[in-house]
Amino acid sequence: MNADTLHCKPYRIALLVGMVCIIPLGYFVRFSKGLNAPLLQDIGGSLAYQVLLMFGVAFLFP
Repeated sequence: MNADTLHCKPYRIALLVGMVCIIPLGYFVRFSKGLNAPLLQDIGGSLAYQVLLMFGVAFLFP
């Protein structure tokens, strides 16, 4: 590893942890049978999916 890639390692670890956390959160929001309206479930699940995609792109291209 050179000096340029060493500073990216904590950033990528944080993104990876974020991706691991957002996946179950998105499934919980999308498929929960709570008091939420179906529209809010759809918006919440879609928002979690978009955050996952942004984390993935930032992970691949720091």
